[in-house]
Amino acid sequence: MRYVCLVVVVGVWCGIGFGESGNPGTIDILQPATQVVIERKGERIPFASAKEALAAAVSGDVVLLGPGTHRGPLVVQTSGITLSGIAGARVNANSDTWKPEWKREPQYGPYAWSSPIPFQPVTMSIDQRVMIDMKEDRGGLAAHEKGIGRNGRVPLQGLFTWVGKTRRVVVSFARDLDPAKHLIEAAPLGASAIKVRDANDCVIQNLILTGGASGVLLQDTKNTTVRNCLIYGTDAGVRLYKGASFCKILGCDITWNSDAVNLDCDPHTIADDVWYAHKRYGSYDKFGISIDRTGENNEIAGNYIHEVWNGITTDDGVSKSEVESHYKNKVLKGIAEYNRGLKVHHNRIDLAMDEGLEPGNELVDHEWYSNVVTRARCAARLKTIMMGPFFFYDNLLLDSNDGMRLYKSSPPSANVYIFHNVIKFPTGVIYHKMDSVMWDNAWLKANLPKGTPNHHLYNNLFICNKPFGNSAVEDGQAVQPNYHGDYNLYTSRSDPNLVKRGIDVHSVFEGKPEFVDAAKGDYRLKPDSAGKGAGVDPKQLNLGVKLPEALTAVPPGKRPDAGLLGLDFGKTPHGPVSGLWALAQKQLNLGERDFSQFTIAPLRWVTTGKCDFLVKDLPVGDELLLAGHRASGKSYKITVKDEKGAVLATKDGYSLADKDGFKLPVPLKGAKQLTVSVDDEGVTQWRLDAGGATVGIDAGKGLSIRKYDGGRYIFDYPIAPGVESFTVSMHSKYPDSALEIARPGGKPERVDKTVKVETRGVAGVYRILVTFTKGAEIQVTGPETMVFFNKDQEAEPIRQLRGKPGF
Repeated sequence: MRYVCLVVVVGVWCGIGFGESGNPGTIDILQPATQVVIERKGERIPFASAKEALAAAVSGDVVLLGPGTHRGPLVVQTSGITLSGIAGARVNANSDTWKPEWKREPQYGPYAWSSPIPFQPVTMSIDQRVMIDMKEDRGGLAAHEKGIGRNGRVPLQGLFTWVGKTRRVVVSFARDLDPAKHLIEAAPLGASAIKVRDANDCVIQNLILTGGASGVLLQDTKNTTVRNCLIYGTDAGVRLYKGASFCKILGCDITWNSDAVNLDCDPHTIADDVWYAHKRYGSYDKFGISIDRTGENNEIAGNYIHEVWNGITTDDGVSKSEVESHYKNKVLKGIAEYNRGLKVHHNRIDLAMDEGLEPGNELVDHEWYSNVVTRARCAARLKTIMMGPFFFYDNLLLDSNDGMRLYKSSPPSANVYIFHNVIKFPTGVIYHKMDSVMWDNAWLKANLPKGTPNHHLYNNLFICNKPFGNSAVEDGQAVQPNYHGDYNLYTSRSDPNLVKRGIDVHSVFEGKPEFVDAAKGDYRLKPDSAGKGAGVDPKQLNLGVKLPEALTAVPPGKRPDAGLLGLDFGKTPHGPVSGLWALAQKQLNLGERDFSQFTIAPLRWVTTGKCDFLVKDLPVGDELLLAGHRASGKSYKITVKDEKGAVLATKDGYSLADKDGFKLPVPLKGAKQLTVSVDDEGVTQWRLDAGGATVGIDAGKGLSIRKYDGGRYIFDYPIAPGVESFTVSMHSKYPDSALEIARPGGKPERVDKTVKVETRGVAGVYRILVTFTKGAEIQVTGPETMVFFNKDQEAEPIRQLRGKPGF
């Protein structure tokens, strides 16, 4: 049955389902709105503002907001209220009283500014695009100048840091930008565009919402519906929170609308700096829709969630300090408190910086089905599940950096049923950090069986290169698969280890499924395709659980297909559904940005724990400012000596300000060259900036190099007169690696991975050019082993990885 909801409000038609309606028209969404009325028993009562109207509303009223921007946050505290918008009505939770007074802050970076601000902001945006919150207490101020190191400052674009002591906000950009010439807005901590609290049977519909912790926050409410809204620029589009039961989120468009580059960047040309910035400096996760410690029987259906951090996720609020007692007193006794009976279905998630779907923790009587995920860091992460039954079926997971992860070990109460999904990823089933448990708790590690003993995987179709993979840290530590699974179809060969363990004994391997129209997202099987009738009737498995009706509708004597059920096929959106996206797209700067406009400065890294950099061609002056950067690591020590061995400067590192590197003024005292010794407790990536001087490193015993951007590494190798030959070798486990040598004044020539270069009596600077992805090893054997980073390193433009799907 096709899922349709028609809502008629003062002549405005809105539909939930495939596609969208709406005329871009000439409505100025950003201008202050002038129309607010309450419709009550045929009477239209005008009000000066949305806040005044909501304060006066009684049960049964429709509070109707006219086009333009209404000042939020708005609070609905009366049951039976409908808050509805005429096309172009926007509620903005950003402060209208903060008037920034910008001044330059060169101590934080060349493009940094600050302004007084009377509150701590939870979100900030520039020209409607969300900036990254870099927390002061996590060392975020350091990132304003150099980014997080890997690709420098460019990928992150707009950043902000709240400095509580001075009550100022520091902002910075990747280029010289005057913030006074742009619209920069901030929402106070705790603000949401609309909050429904202590009120039941409410409807929020046909509104554009922005700013704050949530577009809509539902708390202590029953039977409230949010539908046909466009939500952008919030930490969570919709947050269902404590006490929310029997609520519905239907047919909404939700986007983060980030100022930074998105996930869909080719890793050959740029690293995942934005992800690391949030995880190491920022405010952690953001959400399209968050279900956090709710009541029961909520429904999330028919939404289009595009360009977000996490798509749809559940949480139970159990902190690290509480997890052991929670397991002892709740989980292991079968006591469920939160999020019971949730249904998540027919949603489309495209372009998620982290997880597309993230069901986790308490999942009692959950059904997640008929969702489509594309272009996510991980399409679906089933995370530290505590208890079920949880049913995950008829989902389509495509073209993501990871497919389906089973994350960390789960107790026997985690009854999980994964049926009839199509998953396209090189590894079919992924055990991720399965040797650990929730919060890595020591008591759980000692007492919880490892693995997923009550996970059941049947009738799925995996487009993969191997059926199973395990992300254990070291060989021998891998938790062996202990889920129940069979009657699946894999396009890969079989895995004898699975069959030996009784898994996939009757599954189809090296299958060649034929889909109705994969290019348009129709992954149902053609009538004569492999996989037709290859499944098993779930009723025959004697699982001891009441199955959803969709999983039991198998005619007697028939076998179901492996792959999609195609439930209400066509109901899952292929694009915006609210009817508001086309109207708002241009004015609100919505959608994927063209990141080909950005240029990444090439940064050159070596992987080491201990190394010596040689710095020569020192600039004229009494002092040289060295800047060292590292991708991650522990404590470190830097020692700088001149050519005579005299110590000129030292640095002991690891504070919030220098956890990713250091700045160190070095008094030159007539030095001709410097040796910069790095002693790092860990093994990580290092690079050294020497203010225009030439930087070299010893490659005689092998040098591990690391790359986060495009372009070849170019080393200069000086050869003195009389040297007859030298040898260069390189190795990389990644494809598309190459070695080239350029003679003095000559062009690069591709050579074997190990080559003896005959100089033919020609002295001068030879160039060694290394093409590789991620990592490589090089070694130079000759009378000299020091290689120098050429100052004209090569860069490539940022390329898109996959591009927007065709459906």
